[in-house]
Amino acid sequence: MPDIGAGIMFYIPVPRSWSKKKKKLHHGLFHGNLPDLKNLLQAFEDSLRKQDKGIAFYSHLGKRWVNSETGWIEVTISDPAQIFMLPPSIEGESSPL
Repeated sequence: MPDIGAGIMFYIPVPRSWSKKKKKLHHGLFHGNLPDLKNLLQAFEDSLRKQDKGIAFYSHLGKRWVNSETGWIEVTISDPAQIFMLPPSIEGESSPL
C-alpha cells in the first residue's frame, strides 16, 4: 500500500434475505448501512500495515452493494505526481490560476 494515491472500494454483498428484485435494485449503489466506512478502512489498514501513520492521501474511498455471494475489496493506485491540490487562498491574495 502506498502512502499516497491509493483508492479503496469495499464491495459488500446484499443480504441473502432480500428479494431478488431488491438485490437487483441495490447492485452497485453506495452502501449506507453498517459496517461504517471508517471501521472497514481501519480493519483493512490494520491487516496490511503495522503502522498507518504514513498514509497521507486516498484518491477515493467508498463502499457499494453487490448482488454476489461474496464481497471484495478493490484497490487502485493513482500516480502521486498526478495529484495536485491548490492551497486555500488567503483573503486579499489572488489565485495563482
